[in-house]
Amino acid sequence: CAIRTSFAVELLSFCVRAHCYRMKCYVLRSRVLGNVLKLLNPVPSSSISSGDRCLKLAALRFLRSVLSVKDEFYHRHIIQYNLFAPVFEAFRANPVGDNLVSSAIIEMVDFIRTENIESLVDYIVRKHLSHSRPHVKSLASHWQALRM
Repeated sequence: CAIRTSFAVELLSFCVRAHCYRMKCYVLRSRVLGNVLKLLNPVPSSSISSGDRCLKLAALRFLRSVLSVKDEFYHRHIIQYNLFAPVFEAFRANPVGDNLVSSAIIEMVDFIRTENIESLVDYIVRKHLSHSRPHVKSLASHWQALRM
């Protein structure tokens, strides 16, 4: 079941990149981005299966493909519905920094910083990085760069 869901999320990621306008209408109206990011919620059990990691990575790839479109409507939607909250909760739930989920989150923050998406930079600094210091050195360096 996790693999099928992962494929469905991958299909959504492809559609966001290939059909920009129609998918923007669909994603914003149906709030599918928030529902996909619910897959990032940490699993309460101690054993995490590879299917769970696969779902988390698919959700992060979907968010990354939405960000790569560089559309201000998506950015406002992310800010309005606080859609980075599950991303940073997933990062704080596993602060090691040496796994693929943490690396994908750090890469996403780096993409937002290098592309200088000002609305998201301001949102991330105010909502998610100002309350507590980041756990990983690379995210701490991004935090310093975003603050400036």
